[in-house]
Amino acid sequence: ELNKYLLMYRSTPHTTTKRTPSEMLFGYNIRDKLPSIYQPKEVDEELIDRDKEMKEKGKLYADERRNAKLNPIAEGDDVLVKKMTKPNKLAPTFEPETFKVIKRKGGDVVVASEAGNKYRRHVTHLQRYPKQSESDSSLKSSDMND
Repeated sequence: ELNKYLLMYRSTPHTTTKRTPSEMLFGYNIRDKLPSIYQPKEVDEELIDRDKEMKEKGKLYADERRNAKLNPIAEGDDVLVKKMTKPNKLAPTFEPETFKVIKRKGGDVVVASEAGNKYRRHVTHLQRYPKQSESDSSLKSSDMND
């Protein structure tokens, strides 16, 4: 019973690729109860394009559902590095010193401290250090004069 089901499943065209799973895997259709003449096919560019399109559509849907956003950390930014271990729950989450992003490739980031120590961290373990703008510094200086 299971073998019959698998045979029919593997010989039924998929909605996305318009090809059978066996044809995608082996390059030809497996023999089933229906007679057929074997005709080898070349790589179908339309099939590859359709596959890319469906994968992109699935990615966009998943990103939208998960509320995924691109991380704004780029090379040259000042960041805080998350502590891997905390002695207690009241300890700060991030290291007190700032690091500069040297290199970023995907989620992999290399940061360097002012002392020259380099660390490799995932982008989720970093937080952008806000730069003070001139308006913020002028507000602080005017507050001190009062």
